[in-house]
Amino acid sequence: MNSFLEELKAFPRHPFSFLWRSQTLQGIIARRELLGFKLKRDTPLIEKLQRGILSSQFPRGSWKGSVGWTAHELWKLSHLGTQYPHPQIAKAIEFIEAHQTGDGNFYERHTIPTVYQSLDGGEFASGAFSLGFTAYVLLGLRKWARESESYKRAMRWLVEKYLADGICCIPCAVYTLMALAEEETMSAEVVRDEISLWLESLQRDDGIWNCDISITFLVLYGLGSFQSDLAGRQVRRLIPLLLSLQFEDGGWGRMGRAEKTLSVAMALYRHGLIGEFLLHSKLHIVRSRSINLLSELTTSLDRFIMAV
Repeated sequence: MNSFLEELKAFPRHPFSFLWRSQTLQGIIARRELLGFKLKRDTPLIEKLQRGILSSQFPRGSWKGSVGWTAHELWKLSHLGTQYPHPQIAKAIEFIEAHQTGDGNFYERHTIPTVYQSLDGGEFASGAFSLGFTAYVLLGLRKWARESESYKRAMRWLVEKYLADGICCIPCAVYTLMALAEEETMSAEVVRDEISLWLESLQRDDGIWNCDISITFLVLYGLGSFQSDLAGRQVRRLIPLLLSLQFEDGGWGRMGRAEKTLSVAMALYRHGLIGEFLLHSKLHIVRSRSINLLSELTTSLDRFIMAV
């Protein structure tokens, strides 16, 4: 740990500098899962986050009566070291599995809004029966139900749906990549490679995908969820842009700062590009963005405005 702390001091713009201090779930993921540091100072925060999530669960096992929101809360618990079997988690899984079709995909009841919290801190709007929605739900189930027949059936549906219809949008592509990241079947590898190639075809020379800079951090979650030369090549191309978007405190994003910063740190770390990023920061001086930019934002800022 001492060598890592020395590195943080030597490089104020280190991709992990913001997350090292962040008292958020994303800070915990960075410190415990990526860096491997089980710090005592994180224990009270972990317990607080667990209590907050579990205390807001509905009696029948869901959160907000929604399959998508229930899956998202399970995803958060999976990164907080929650022990399983756990009665509340078991009820949540039962609730989700009750909303699975015979084909294998998950769905949301028509009375429930299909807008969820995106991993990059924004919003993920999805069709109730879409490819992206089932992929999103699978992320929440992976730790708890990966060996269940329900999970395996949903995974088969995900692959078959992609092979039949392809990808409709970048968010669906990202969540599908993440859902398939730990699958070792040949079909899953084929889908990962095809989606990665599709994303690369949308990436410009300056690193931006599909002329939309606001999608940058979500794509990094997908590319940072598994190792491949194809994914690493896209992350490397993005390094100059990431330096220009970084704030003085080492973080990224005006809203959802911890979420966006984790996406960058995870992608660079997964593809062994931390050293290259730090070298770029030394050789190509790019002035970081002032923290004053953050204080100038009002709480009434339209959530749909591009906020990077």
